[in-house]
Amino acid sequence: MKVPALVRRAGWNLGEQVVSSLSNSILSFIVANSVDSVTFGGFAVAFTVFALVIGASRAISTSPLNIRFADCTPEE
Repeated sequence: MKVPALVRRAGWNLGEQVVSSLSNSILSFIVANSVDSVTFGGFAVAFTVFALVIGASRAISTSPLNIRFADCTPEE
């Protein structure tokens, strides 16, 4: 049975998001257990700024291309 392309793409997107969220959570847990509360607060602020900058960068650069060419064949 062939899996439809939309379901396959959705599965990859879901899997990528799970891996990304899990790795971010693990990093936060490791840092929280390794440092005091003031240092962890600094890490949390820095990591939040980092995540916002990465999100904005992706929204401006690669996401529009992914959306525009999501349904194109390799020949297009």
